[in-house]
Amino acid sequence: MNVVDKLIENTIRTKNPSVIGLDPDIGKIPACYKVNVKSNNPFEAVANVIYEFNRDVIDTVADLVPAVKPQMAFYEKYGSYGVAAFEKTVAYDGGSVTCTEGTLDKQFGTVTFTFTFICFVCTTLISNPSS
Repeated sequence: MNVVDKLIENTIRTKNPSVIGLDPDIGKIPACYKVNVKSNNPFEAVANVIYEFNRDVIDTVADLVPAVKPQMAFYEKYGSYGVAAFEKTVAYDGGSVTCTEGTLDKQFGTVTFTFTFICFVCTTLISNPSS
């Protein structure tokens, strides 16, 4: 199933057109995620913390929202380790939540419009299921 179909299906299932942004800021992630980091490389350590935090957020919201939307810029600042955390987050299947793959909005200006349109369509489908 492609990401748009999954998003529509999940929006109808959750009756909620909102998404959760995953814009990780290491300074705002709770300390409990940082205490058992096992890496001497600071970028790898941060990427591991970000992924674990994202995974828990996804698991927590899977029944409440149709999708999560990671913001690539927050991952890129940690170099290849951050990009790997982004890829791992997108690949994570924490249940029935969609991790939108059209998240490179800093590079593709139309994503925000497209995503807004998709959410509008999903909202219409929820309001009028026979449409």
